[in-house]
Amino acid sequence: MAMCVMGKIGSSNWKTLILRLRGVITEEEAKNMTYPHGKEYWQENGTLYFYKRPERLKMIETIERDYYKVTFVRDPLSRMLSAYRDKFTGTSEEHMFKVYRSKRAYDMCKSLEDLILLKPDGDLIPDEIYRYMSTELERHCSNKKEKFVSLGIFFLIFIFMPQDFNGDLLKDLIVNTHFNDMLSLCGHCRIKYDFIGTVETMDRDYEFLRHRLGIEYNLPKIESTQLGVMSKEGVKTMWDNIPHLMKQYIYLFLSNDANAFGYNGYNTKLNKSALPNHYERRTNCDTWY
Repeated sequence: MAMCVMGKIGSSNWKTLILRLRGVITEEEAKNMTYPHGKEYWQENGTLYFYKRPERLKMIETIERDYYKVTFVRDPLSRMLSAYRDKFTGTSEEHMFKVYRSKRAYDMCKSLEDLILLKPDGDLIPDEIYRYMSTELERHCSNKKEKFVSLGIFFLIFIFMPQDFNGDLLKDLIVNTHFNDMLSLCGHCRIKYDFIGTVETMDRDYEFLRHRLGIEYNLPKIESTQLGVMSKEGVKTMWDNIPHLMKQYIYLFLSNDANAFGYNGYNTKLNKSALPNHYERRTNCDTWY
């Protein structure tokens, strides 16, 4: 088996299982695993990331020819909300963005402020969205020592920031694999996968794989070790409070993945031309293997 493991599709569980199957960790270590992503586990244990390019291309040819190819996908909005919760609401010092009292939160608030102040005439972003930007800026950023990257701020910057505006911040978000669209991560348009499962049916799909591939272990269930993350109910409340028009932009932004993998509810009357230029860098592929 060769598996493409994406962020926010149960990657900790899958990586722990693969390490166990390869004999890198013991059964007891698998039970107590909290962070199976470190390169000390993978540098010499079967991930293409650490191969040099010529070796990587040769290995990909072998995988495509000889391996049972597997990947999993997830409802795009659910995946994005989970990534926001995990990466933007934790409070531990090791946390990826150190949201509270962090430079990252300050940068995002400042970018939102600049985006409002620099609104060009004839810009594609409607006045209703700019009013929402102003509300989020006042509520979570202005005159506060502790900045907070709300779900609204996250989506506003992720979707509407121009490609050539504060590029480092935009790059951090778009390149980060937790937020990147699934189509661009695992080559679904090019590789003919033998099995594509979903997070929503993971238990049933894994039982199929166990019998198909003769796997003797149960799929591990690794709990998040992030400290102070917001509850799922709290994130849902923030989502419910996002204006209808803003949600339409978000559905449009996520529609490539939704259409490719058969997730419903992403239809919108907005045209893709309503999105900033950087959206066009996202993969457009509707092939389902």
